[in-house]
Amino acid sequence: THGHLKDECRCNRGRVERVLRSLTREEIEEMAVNNQVVVTCEFCSRAYTFTPDELHNLDKVLTLDIPDNN
Repeated sequence: THGHLKDECRCNRGRVERVLRSLTREEIEEMAVNNQVVVTCEFCSRAYTFTPDELHNLDKVLTLDIPDNN
């Protein structure tokens, strides 16, 4: 007999955190909206929200409260 494939995404917060750790601080700052970074899984559309404190804990010290000069 053959096994059945599960139609289920295997994303989780830990995997998203590993991806964020691989990015530069500048890349993460570019992703920030309203002082948060939201990463959405492209397969299941689940959203993972990271606050500045959570990003700091990932060793990504961000300067998110800088106003635009425009």
